[in-house]
Amino acid sequence: MSKLCRFQHILFAITLIDKQITNLIKRTRHKINLYLRHILYKIKNMKWLLFSLLTIPFLSVSCNNKITNADSTTWKFDSIVFDKRIHVNNDTLKEGMKVFISFHYPEVAPEKVNLEAIQNIFGKILNSDDNFTGTPQKAFDELKDKCIKDAADLAEIWNEDAESNNFVIPLSDYEHSTWINIDSIYPSMLTLSSSYYSYTGGAHGYEAITYHNIDLNKAIVVNDTILFGKQNLPKIAKLIQNEVENRNKDKESSEAIYLLVKIDEIEPNNNFFFTKEGVVYLYNQYEIAPYAQGPVEITISYD
Repeated sequence: MSKLCRFQHILFAITLIDKQITNLIKRTRHKINLYLRHILYKIKNMKWLLFSLLTIPFLSVSCNNKITNADSTTWKFDSIVFDKRIHVNNDTLKEGMKVFISFHYPEVAPEKVNLEAIQNIFGKILNSDDNFTGTPQKAFDELKDKCIKDAADLAEIWNEDAESNNFVIPLSDYEHSTWINIDSIYPSMLTLSSSYYSYTGGAHGYEAITYHNIDLNKAIVVNDTILFGKQNLPKIAKLIQNEVENRNKDKESSEAIYLLVKIDEIEPNNNFFFTKEGVVYLYNQYEIAPYAQGPVEITISYD
């Protein structure tokens, strides 16, 4: 082999290593940002939860509904966690994909709350299945079995690619994670968040956070149609659009949003939670802004 050929092979190897290191740095930075954002969401919502419990009760969805005298101290929560790597051919000496599930759910509720119905809603949200019925454990087991099967299938595909290609991203970098957390408890409403992260190759993974608000009196998930009324949704859309427009007046501001859509195309998306300032809509990556922008929060003031 000539010196030129050796040099070309070395240069090619260095390029592959550099690419692998660059992708690893990107994915590591992305995961850190995800976990930090998740922690910040928890801190922010815990502060508001403390504020709400010490000061004012949250109004029920319908102004005509009587507020339930739910005592937050009577709530008790439990959690189930699954954290395991799914290896190629179940061989622990080979590469393995990370599967992580953390499911927090109510174990005890105030007397006037239909605990079974609330737990069933948690199960539906965990599995993204409106037809689910059953206990929290059943919901967890169903998702766990599905994730294990999906990871095993991906491991098999990865192994075939690894045997036929010179360069593949390590399967140990692959990940599927799901979190269900209780964010806020009000006398007549409970807010939980479902967070999702997946990486199966490429420059970065995909994450999403979705908020769900449960009416404790009716045991239903409150969407923005129920909250505001269908006839008022155009007004809510306009308030959101106005807020985006205000934030984009100064393109150099840290509050500016680099949009993928026109401002008048932004609509309420049913992904919202409550703070002392107002109703906050959350738009995940690619909904209205690019991945680099991160999740976008738009607050509609109670005023």
